[in-house]
Amino acid sequence: IKEFVEEFSSKYQRLDILINNAGVTVPERKLTKDGFELIFGTNHLGHFYLTTLLLDLLKKSGPSRVINVTSSLHAYGRMKWDDLMFEKGYGYFPTYNQSKLANVLFTKELQKRVNEQEVKVVSLHPGVIKTEMGRGFNKWYYRVAMKMLSVFQKSALEGAQTSLYCALEDFEKLKAGGYYVDCKVEEEAVHAKNEVDMKRLWEVSEKLINEKVKNF
Repeated sequence: IKEFVEEFSSKYQRLDILINNAGVTVPERKLTKDGFELIFGTNHLGHFYLTTLLLDLLKKSGPSRVINVTSSLHAYGRMKWDDLMFEKGYGYFPTYNQSKLANVLFTKELQKRVNEQEVKVVSLHPGVIKTEMGRGFNKWYYRVAMKMLSVFQKSALEGAQTSLYCALEDFEKLKAGGYYVDCKVEEEAVHAKNEVDMKRLWEVSEKLINEKVKNF
């Protein structure tokens, strides 16, 4: 991530829109090369690290925007503060839901830390989309369930619409810190608006990256 940011910054003088859309879920606990649990590391810490490294450029380019792709499943997430990496017992649903809650908490805390007139930060639920994110799940019952659910899933093009809306909407009309579903503002889960958790997640994320990544 750091190498990418250095290369990007050497080539470009502006960054108007940053869309954080990396997402993964796996049936068994795995680690990133830096030693983070894979889902939390990919779905939250990677976004956090990338965004904070690019934050000065985003401010310089203002008005600019950061768009974090989360999920309605954030409502079922809980921050497992004593075991964020699920070392004491892994479950892909709790792990994934925690990462999606982290996306919303990060969105709101970042918005508090930037000047609304320069940078706006939003999160969004794209819908249930036909992707290959679950390709690591090989159990027969999972494949059957996905086949049944495919009737209700959006195509990738349909799933991109809310991201495009947040990227292209007039800046003054975009709700700072808002949560978007189907191209309109919706209410997040109550616990996704906990200001203590927002601040705590930011501080913990900084600490985790500082411990694992040199020259943060």
